[in-house]
This record gives sequence, structure tokens and C-alpha cells, in this order.
Amino acid sequence: WRVTARSGIAYTKLFQEERERPMLVVVDQRQAMLFGSKTSFKSVLACYVGALIAWSGLQHSDRVGGMVFGNDYQQEIRPRRSRKTVLSLIHLMLEYNQKLDKNTGMECSPERRLEETLIELRRIVRPGSALYIISDFAGFDSENVHKHLYQLARHCEITGILISDPMERELPPPGQYTVSNGNQREVIHTGAQQSRHHYTEQFQHKVNDLQTQLNKLGV
Repeated sequence: WRVTARSGIAYTKLFQEERERPMLVVVDQRQAMLFGSKTSFKSVLACYVGALIAWSGLQHSDRVGGMVFGNDYQQEIRPRRSRKTVLSLIHLMLEYNQKLDKNTGMECSPERRLEETLIELRRIVRPGSALYIISDFAGFDSENVHKHLYQLARHCEITGILISDPMERELPPPGQYTVSNGNQREVIHTGAQQSRHHYTEQFQHKVNDLQTQLNKLGV
């Protein structure tokens, strides 16, 4: 306005939005993700989704990086606008996925692992970054987890992507099934209509509650 006042001619400034921003893809490879009843394990589906988002970000000129967290620790890849970086992130997902088996994940609770991952993200994520958390959100019901996620959401744009399996949403067709955790075996009956309805209702309640909590935290 000072230039305009001095010259008598209207001067304007044209601003262009910066398209290149840091984007981190955070992929859950904890023990609870080692489950699948149809096409794939949840852990594999999370990797597919993570790879899709990473390539999409690179195509839109974002600097892409990420973090993969498993049962015991996590590893990060710093954001860069590079095809090589995206391939490194996919390789890291594969590495963590191949470490999963029925005997892993006994040392640390899901709540603690999720909390430790969020603490590390708070340390490395720059303000203004886009953050995609791809998980089944096991262990999400923790005050500490909520606290760290809220602090992250104050400075970043966070999107949560829930990974689930069809059998978590609905029991298999009515019948008698033998199930095992690798050490013990049990027989379950899935014919009772009331039990089937209750099972589906519980899952939907969990999803609704997760969505409500994430919205409150700014995610």
C-alpha cells in the first residue's frame, strides 16, 4: 500500500502456494497386524496402502519419507523428492513385514509401542508436514497416546487410515470352527444370531469410537 500511495498506481503481490511439502507415511507392522482371513494379512495390506500413498505424494511434487514401526522398534526415512527414497521406504516395509511371525511381539504392549512411535514422530516431524498413519490402531485407548497425537496434530495435517479384516467385522458363516494362536486350540460356534449381531455391533462401536476420538484430537 505504501508503493501505491507514493506512485498513484495500484501495486499488487502475487503469491503462489508452495506445493512441495514434507510427507511421511507411517506404517504399522506390529503383531496385531499379522492376521488375515481372505486376500492378505493386515500387515501386507498396510504396506500396499503405504506404497500407494508414497507414489501419489511423489507424483504431486511432495517430499516423501516415512516410518515403519514393529513390535520392538521403529525406523525412519527422511523425506526427499526422490524415486529412490520411495523405493527405500517400500523396502523398509518389506523388511519389517518379513520379520513378523507367530512368536514375535511378546516383549512390549501395543499401547507402549504406539506411544514410543508417536514420541519419535514428534521429534523428527517438521511443522506443516502431512502425516499418514496406516494401522489397525491397536493400543489406541491410552491417554499418553492421545496426548502425543494431539501435540502432533497441532503442527501437522494428520490422516488416520484404519486397516481391518473382514473377519473382524463379521463372524464366518454359521458353523463349527477350530481356531489356534499357534500354541492352543479352541472350538468356536458361529451359528447363534444374537452372538453374530453382537460381534458386528462391537466392531462398529470400536470404529465409531476411534473416529470420534481422532476428530477430537484434530486428526
